Amino acid sequence: MSLSKNGIKVSILLSAFNTSVKIGRIMPPRTVLWEATRRCDFRCVHCGAYDGKNSEIDEIDTAKIKQIIEELENIGVKYFFATGGEPFLRDDLMKMMSFAKSIGLKTGISSNGFHIKDEHFEQIKKYVDTMQISVDGIGKTHDDFRNKKGSFEAATNALRRIKENGKTRICMTTTISDYNFDEINELYELSKNISHGWRVVATMPIGRAKNNKKLFLSKEKMNELLLFIEKNSTKKNPIFICENLGYLGRMEKLRKGEFFFCGAGILSCCIGADGNVRGCPELPAEKRFIEGDLDKDSFAYVWENGFSKFRENKLIPPQCFSCKYFGPCRGGCHVMQLENMHCSVKRFDL
Repeated sequence: MSLSKNGIKVSILLSAFNTSVKIGRIMPPRTVLWEATRRCDFRCVHCGAYDGKNSEIDEIDTAKIKQIIEELENIGVKYFFATGGEPFLRDDLMKMMSFAKSIGLKTGISSNGFHIKDEHFEQIKKYVDTMQISVDGIGKTHDDFRNKKGSFEAATNALRRIKENGKTRICMTTTISDYNFDEINELYELSKNISHGWRVVATMPIGRAKNNKKLFLSKEKMNELLLFIEKNSTKKNPIFICENLGYLGRMEKLRKGEFFFCGAGILSCCIGADGNVRGCPELPAEKRFIEGDLDKDSFAYVWENGFSKFRENKLIPPQCFSCKYFGPCRGGCHVMQLENMHCSVKRFDL
């Protein structure tokens, strides 16, 4: 995709949204992510959790999340995805997926795969349209990275069984770092056998990851990774590039039919485990990023009256506005901005 075409698509999307704001009928988000829980019994090296207290919150109960899902469908949301923490630690997860599916929403789950039980696989086939499960290395590399013995076997087994169900679209996701860089070829080969695609993710500079330099690729390794993707990704066995890498300059062509756009506050948002709404599940659950509370207001009210920082470009670093790539990039990933890591073009000479 050429630079001009990418910029035009972003411009059209923003124009449509801004028009809806002007006429007082704000377009609903296309996708809503539900942070089903912050509980997790893994201690992953790259986890964005700030501290152990992150899991000690009052979660939205079943009746409330069901009410929220119903409202999402009523206002025109298309996709409802569950993330975490580890969403399978929530007992009513599949009940909520079933309900969302029954009223017409497309559903998805992001999981580490460890807590998917035998009875879940048939439920996934019936109620879940798409899933992604993380594999961050081969065998011991993954187990050490996730600080959980047996996690590699559990993740790969879950991927394989879900792919075999013939209904759910399953993607293997990998956070690429110095811990697993030497295994990218093996990881890609593995993904071909047990998933419908491989999603490559950059480490977010938050939580445990923030001060661990080994988690962030050098310019040389990032360029090597992108060249690997260019050489190996095929229509049958695609390699997807996560949006947190931002706009990729001359290598943006690797997204193929897709294009970079951070949809937080415009196309998507996240409902936190406690009912607080923020733009993205990766943004820290801090007051400065909270747009509203679903214990007090409806989702529609929060969507229509919050998110000004996203919609009015208040989060975009000032230097980005004069950049020649501003049109298609718009400041890159908001989470990467927290540590000035949002400009992949400059970081990796792209």
